[in-house]
Amino acid sequence: MWKKEEDLRLAVLIDAENISSKYAGQLFTEIAQLGEATVRRVYGDWSADQMRSWRSVLEDYAISTRQEYCFAKGKNSSDSAMIIDAMDLLYADSVDGFCIVSSDSDFTNLARRLREAGKLVLGAGESKTPKSFANSCNRFIYLDLLARSQPRETAQVSRKAAVAPAAADAEKSGPTDQALIREDIARYLEEHADDKVYLSSVSDYLRKLYPDFDVRNYGCSTFKKFINTFDAFEIERVVGLDPSQASDYIRVKAPAPAEEPARRPAARNRKRSTRSRALREE
Repeated sequence: MWKKEEDLRLAVLIDAENISSKYAGQLFTEIAQLGEATVRRVYGDWSADQMRSWRSVLEDYAISTRQEYCFAKGKNSSDSAMIIDAMDLLYADSVDGFCIVSSDSDFTNLARRLREAGKLVLGAGESKTPKSFANSCNRFIYLDLLARSQPRETAQVSRKAAVAPAAADAEKSGPTDQALIREDIARYLEEHADDKVYLSSVSDYLRKLYPDFDVRNYGCSTFKKFINTFDAFEIERVVGLDPSQASDYIRVKAPAPAEEPARRPAARNRKRSTRSRALREE
């Protein structure tokens, strides 16, 4: 069993050849909400010019470097080193979870193995990350979409075609399409039609269904605002005896009543009107 989130010890392993240093601040801000990053390592060939940006943030976030020379052009030298270190940490049982920072699908099997061992696995990368890797984590954060939504709440970000959460289609990438999420919410409410459904229970359901689900990926700051983007659902706030003990419930919005067609005048009235008009003409 995992500890309370604030007590979790996490190992943060960063593929610097695959992830930009501009995400370092928001990455460790997100991790701080889940636990303490007791191990912080960044991997790459530090003799390469592309690593300069990472050198400027190492001290700010107390990150240890791992030198991995690139012996073949076009090959990422960090992958195997990150995997070896992750397995060493796993067998040492010195951490409660791992944060694998990369957009590379090569870490898919590592994420699955760590989960099988009962460790919390947090993934972080850009929206180009294949679904196979994102869905192998307990939770996945799209750093580029998160960075885009941080300054202010923006209009809904355009999405690619809807994709299923299964990892069968490894070429798909990016957050799950909202149309698919809408169907899942509607199905969940239908299955619980006899009960009042808490808004928070739907949020928990979606997080279990989609490890990469985060309302900020869709330009919203809260789950309530995310639900309000759908015309099919409505939220009811119920306040108890104590005003501070309010609960939000979600349900399918009832269809608007159809407008009644205008009634045609009765035949008798039409005849009377015709007769009156004839008398006036005489």
